[in-house]
Amino acid sequence: MYKWIALTSGFCLMAFELVAARLLAPTIGSSTFIWTNVIGVIMAALAFGYWWGGKLADQRKKDTDIIYLCLLVAILATIVLLFHPAIIDLAVSIFSDARWQGLLAALLLFAPTSIVLGMLSPYLAKLALKTTAETGKTVARLSTFNAIGSIVGTFVTGFFLFGIIGSRATLAVVIVGMLIASWLIQPTTLLKRKIIVSLVLLLIVIFAITPAEYNTINIDTATSHYRITKTIASGRPVTYLWAGPNGIQSAMLDTGDKELIFWYTREIASIVAHHADQTVPPSRILIIGGGAFTLPEYFGNLYEDAEIDVVEIDPELENIARKYFRFEKPSNVTVYAEDARSYINRTKDKTYDFIVIDVFSDASIPWQFLTAEFGDKVTELLSDRGIVIINFISSDTSGCTKFFEAQIATYNRHLPFAFVKSQAQNSQSLTNRELVFARSNLSLPEGYELIDSTGFRYYTDDFAPIEHLWQDCLNTTTPRSN
Repeated sequence: MYKWIALTSGFCLMAFELVAARLLAPTIGSSTFIWTNVIGVIMAALAFGYWWGGKLADQRKKDTDIIYLCLLVAILATIVLLFHPAIIDLAVSIFSDARWQGLLAALLLFAPTSIVLGMLSPYLAKLALKTTAETGKTVARLSTFNAIGSIVGTFVTGFFLFGIIGSRATLAVVIVGMLIASWLIQPTTLLKRKIIVSLVLLLIVIFAITPAEYNTINIDTATSHYRITKTIASGRPVTYLWAGPNGIQSAMLDTGDKELIFWYTREIASIVAHHADQTVPPSRILIIGGGAFTLPEYFGNLYEDAEIDVVEIDPELENIARKYFRFEKPSNVTVYAEDARSYINRTKDKTYDFIVIDVFSDASIPWQFLTAEFGDKVTELLSDRGIVIINFISSDTSGCTKFFEAQIATYNRHLPFAFVKSQAQNSQSLTNRELVFARSNLSLPEGYELIDSTGFRYYTDDFAPIEHLWQDCLNTTTPRSN
């Protein structure tokens, strides 16, 4: 009996930890800082729970305590389900730095539940132990079942639950799981209380996870959380795809037109068109970062004789683009659902005339795309007259200087000619910048300036403090409005 409670609590703990990061992502983000806060706070809370639970278990030895602890976990998880938006908004209103926003939100939301989950382990060991001669075997059995539950909870949540039912419903699974655990030990004990608490919590959970009719669609996949919103922009209805709180990833006109809405996508298209007019139309284009696939579809229809390869880490985005953004994949477009680093490392038999990199998510960039090793591999895939085009986000403040220079230095060792054009000049807030890299001087559309990269520092896979550089940039900029 005790081993099954240990297994259930292990499952619920890992599901809860994964859900915790998902709940913070839409408002605070999903950077390394957020994962650090979630893991650190939950581990600290568990450690305190182990100590407190062991102390109380030595003072008391009652099966009913296990019932109360399981019910308390379910109650605390329900509070997280109901009040996480308000508590996260509170953290954001108090701090401007995502590190401290995530820390405060994690402490208020996830520490209480984790403490009680931690208390269960020593309590179960104390109750399961019959004789001191079997201490090792008893503790090992409980630890094994707890570990099995944790492993299953990790893979089931990450591989299936997020993609099938979403993060809020996954938290509901945690609540139901702990309610079930409370019934595993002495089912008829505290019967009335268990029935009342179980029914009340189940009703609350059903109400909380029932979708309301909003102008926002929330979608969870195995790798990310997305929001789809509809609004009126410049008098025209537009659908937006958000991958986080601070930046719109893609957009589409609801009128049926397939025009490129964003400044940066129009700039990318103009660079390719300008270069094609100067030389020859492209034969191969690589686009890293699919979004809603508006740019791949545009290129596929415009350059019918070219091969358009798109690398997008989230395999569900193509389906989302088809359903909500009317994506119709041209026959010359091929989508590779894998990590970009994996793709460029294994691709040996192709070279591209254009490599377009748009991997900003939630107005931040994964660190592994700002290292010399990545720049080296990208350059190897470039044809002799090839061009690398990067959509980059920063500001003109001094705090963004190192972040901007790191991006230039990633490619400039092999592609010495670097050009930049900003959507907004002398901007103290975040703005889009188009970066163009080539082996020789280029003729580009109006507004592109050659960059003197003397003294710019590049980083490596071994040392790339990109999150810190990005945070320094954010700390000196005016918040971006969307």
